[in-house]
Amino acid sequence: MEVKMAADTRAALDADLTIRCLCDTKYSLESCHSQIVIPWARDLAQAIAGAVLKALGRPETQVDVQMNMVSLTRLRNTTSLFCFDLFLDGCSDHTRAEVASSLQRPIHVITK
Repeated sequence: MEVKMAADTRAALDADLTIRCLCDTKYSLESCHSQIVIPWARDLAQAIAGAVLKALGRPETQVDVQMNMVSLTRLRNTTSLFCFDLFLDGCSDHTRAEVASSLQRPIHVITK
């Protein structure tokens, strides 16, 4: 997987070592049960995190993915919308707590 990062996304990662992401993607599995959908979204978030690290030129950096929300929508095709926080190694506990408790953080959109 490859990602193209906006300048503000790169700046946020450089400054805070964290970003909040919203991913909008097609969902092709047959099951819509949460026990299937949530691990699928978590795995995709991990893959996105790896691609982000590679785009930053830091593929060996440790990253922690914290899922916030997963939703499926069926209009014409089933799509998934999920939100997660990425915390790069070195992100302070104070910043993690602030991110986890805030609804005011910028959200970086990821489409796939």
